[in-house]
Amino acid sequence: MYAMNVGEWTKRWSDRYPDEPYVKYGELLLTRKEFNSRINRFANAFLEWGIKKGDRVAALMANSNVFLEILFALSKIGGIMVPLNFRLVAPELEFILNDSEPMMMIYSPEFLQLVGDLRGKVPSIKEYMCEMEGGAQEDALIEKWISSKSEMEPVPKVDVTLDDPHFIMYTSGTTGKPKGAVVLQQNTQWNAINAIHIYSINSGYVSLCAAPLFHIGALHASATPGLYAGAKTIIQRFFNPN
Repeated sequence: MYAMNVGEWTKRWSDRYPDEPYVKYGELLLTRKEFNSRINRFANAFLEWGIKKGDRVAALMANSNVFLEILFALSKIGGIMVPLNFRLVAPELEFILNDSEPMMMIYSPEFLQLVGDLRGKVPSIKEYMCEMEGGAQEDALIEKWISSKSEMEPVPKVDVTLDDPHFIMYTSGTTGKPKGAVVLQQNTQWNAINAIHIYSINSGYVSLCAAPLFHIGALHASATPGLYAGAKTIIQRFFNPN
């Protein structure tokens, strides 16, 4: 399945098999059409807010369907996601945020204290939004923000291709300051193509994503190859062996 950008993956599967189950998170089960429709709501919300090609959006989030919806929405419009390691302390995150200069931060309520410690220390961030109830009172809730947005495919002002940056994932910083590794959309696509051949992933496959999505091992080894192949992806918020 050749795509002009990674965001087209979910559209293709939605067009072909709209009613087949695609993403499961807790009790929520989204069909391919429902998942793509939510992605489009996010993409159109980002465009209306002013996110354009090349702009960064930081995500300090636990695993959920929302994490992946944000990634694919930005893929469609050329925005760049900056997944943040929620195990870092505030000064470490402050360095990463000021290095990557995101315009917006979306966070899970579990990390409210971290967000409070960072607020006002990253001049580039103009908006904080919370994934669900439990965030700061002044921050918009994601579901409310996208609820009135169009489910139609977004129309960015410039073309978004596989040559464009997809996300910036920071190194661990064990020998110095963390470095932002810029992963291109084509890196994500070719990684998925290689994975489906090596691991025989297809549309009948079921993928469990339990490792944190801020890590390349979860995002590129677990989540994105399965979604590219049309596999059903089950998301666990935090790793729990039970």
